[in-house]
Amino acid sequence: SYINMEGFPFTPIAHGTRYNGVFDGKGYAIKILTIGSADEYCDYQNTGLFSDIENGTVKNLKVQSTIYTYAKFAGGVSGYTRNATIQDCDVDVTVHSLVDGDGTHGGIAGANETAGTVVENCKVHFVLDGETTNCWGGIFGWSTNADEVKNCLIIAEIVAADLEGSND
Repeated sequence: SYINMEGFPFTPIAHGTRYNGVFDGKGYAIKILTIGSADEYCDYQNTGLFSDIENGTVKNLKVQSTIYTYAKFAGGVSGYTRNATIQDCDVDVTVHSLVDGDGTHGGIAGANETAGTVVENCKVHFVLDGETTNCWGGIFGWSTNADEVKNCLIIAEIVAADLEGSND
């Protein structure tokens, strides 16, 4: 079963704050989730299904999304994570980035800060379309501290991106 988000404007969950709950998708999928558009790229940081997850969990969820952004920190689940748990998720995300230089985009999260974030049993298909964007990765675009990635499959496709600082 799935929720079709086609045609619905979307602002990331917890935009302007940090999510710290447990989001159990119970195996459901969120499909055709679009943030921004080809005509109107979003201009705020921390873009994904969630804006920022701190001490929170997202599990048992499938996400199919497209993000159009001028800003840093875009990810399939969250723009930013801190001591978060992402479990049993299937993520298919395309990021169209107009960032010139450090975009910090990732298949799960754009950035991870603080130790303790765990990503496990996830499948990630990450497409980055960004001619002048660098600093990206299949799981995180950037991580400051120790994080754990266990039993994950990552497929990354990069279209015309600058490879400097990338974590492919």
